[in-house]
Amino acid sequence: MFQTRKIRLSYAVLLVLLVCRWSTAKPPQEESPVTDVQEELIGEKSPGTPPDDLEIVSRDGKRVAWRERPAKHWVVKVNGDPMGPEFEKIEWILFSPDSKRVAYRAKQGKNWVAVVDGKPGSPYREIGAIRFSPDNQRVAYAAKKGKKWLMVLDGKEGPAYDDVAEPIFSPDSQHYVYPAKREKKWVVIMDGEEQGPEMKDVWRGELRLKKKRLVTGLPWAYFHPKEGPIYFGRVDKGWSLIIAGVAGPEFDAVTWPVFWGGDERHYTYAGAAVKRTWTGVKGVGQVIVDSEAGPVYEGETTKNPDRDGTQSALAAALAAAMEYGTDRSGYEWGIGLAQGALKSFRAPSFGVSSPSVSPDGKYVAYAARRGKKDYVVVRDGEVSRSFENIPCNPIFGPDGRLVYVGVEGDKLVVTVDGERLNEFVWEGVDDCSVITFTEGEHFVYTVAQGGNLYDNGYTSRAKRRVFIDGEAGKEYDAKAVGNLQTLLTGPEFHLAYEVHNDKYKDDASFVVVDGLEGKPYDAVMRYSLRFSGEKNVTYIARQGRKFFRVIQSFR
Repeated sequence: MFQTRKIRLSYAVLLVLLVCRWSTAKPPQEESPVTDVQEELIGEKSPGTPPDDLEIVSRDGKRVAWRERPAKHWVVKVNGDPMGPEFEKIEWILFSPDSKRVAYRAKQGKNWVAVVDGKPGSPYREIGAIRFSPDNQRVAYAAKKGKKWLMVLDGKEGPAYDDVAEPIFSPDSQHYVYPAKREKKWVVIMDGEEQGPEMKDVWRGELRLKKKRLVTGLPWAYFHPKEGPIYFGRVDKGWSLIIAGVAGPEFDAVTWPVFWGGDERHYTYAGAAVKRTWTGVKGVGQVIVDSEAGPVYEGETTKNPDRDGTQSALAAALAAAMEYGTDRSGYEWGIGLAQGALKSFRAPSFGVSSPSVSPDGKYVAYAARRGKKDYVVVRDGEVSRSFENIPCNPIFGPDGRLVYVGVEGDKLVVTVDGERLNEFVWEGVDDCSVITFTEGEHFVYTVAQGGNLYDNGYTSRAKRRVFIDGEAGKEYDAKAVGNLQTLLTGPEFHLAYEVHNDKYKDDASFVVVDGLEGKPYDAVMRYSLRFSGEKNVTYIARQGRKFFRVIQSFR
């Protein structure tokens, strides 16, 4: 049932590992040593099944689900075992938060059903995304019955509306909320009761272009501990943050708010108007703190793309935007600047970045564009020195340090509390992930350089590096680098991350630990990487049709 392989290091390679942990002088094409790897076969797709079709990994990194078609119909398999009957179509597989339950939607004839733990529910003309509650016990989804839509919660139908959208559970799983439309007006339903105000629209976690509906993966509402569900709605022309039924100022685009203080009574977010010109579009943004609006800043003009590539550009942009929490700000490729509730802003696109709050709640900081090649960080009204760009948004660490990355000519300048920490020569940087603070007061982030095709959303491939405390790791020409995992063992700090479809490795994917590459595979399942003890990392990888649970040593 299980298959085990092991790849050992020579003493010479071990010496290289001890001497060269983070060498950036070595050219990317040069072969790197491979660390010890053990493989356990956990499942295999049937012959004829597309090797990269709809592969989902559980949150605990131990199970993988996929669909395959042994004959005319499709079936879901989890680690190789069937999960439910065969259907004409199968879509949207997901695991519960505890990784023990599986759900998906399936079509048989003209009807769709929600399949949970292998058991089909009642048939409907259409169903939406299925959602588990945080405690894994409850299941909800939208369903179309006749010409109306309704919410199905734990198998029971709610009232009918013209349209309903994705349900969200409260953190304690005791409450649920979803948007519903009746007679051209949207309302929010909480525990079966309608909540005001009536709106022209509710941001529902998706972007639409013509007949395409592209789900961003972002939740459309947040459960506040005191005020209940908080969301963005269009009461008049623009999008407003709605708290306790009261709508804030209107914008074309907004970021999700950050709450802090007792009962999370304080909040901040960024909002922007999107202005169109004959050459393109640009965002004009400002930061809101407790309903008080800050100064207005203008972003750069984003050129309008050619119409023929709009659909593919938007799809590529959304795929890139959702990879590993990347800080792509506007989903601006392919549609100018997207409007609605976005994951984050960057100053080049919207004039301001998403704001960050210090741990003690005394300071709010964000990047702002004052003009061409003139970017600063604003911290409670105080302005930093100017940079040509600030690709990495400023963020406060748990110790109160304010960290960001600026551009000066061909240099990336890492700045901590206004002081230069170090520099790295890399010209033409396009993008930066969210800076993440880890154990031992370290901080890590990724930077990408992709060129015009990447900037316009036609590809997610770019030259990418991971940085630790501003020190650069090896360069990869990859579609994604992310899922940064850290471990602190005494004075030793370890970093592991996934590299996907590296051009220098014949489009293979692999895991890097402390700068040392693991065995290349056809695919490493995203977000499956994690540390296991003080000597190993584990993840799920696919080679051909076979899935392996991999244990990779780094000592």
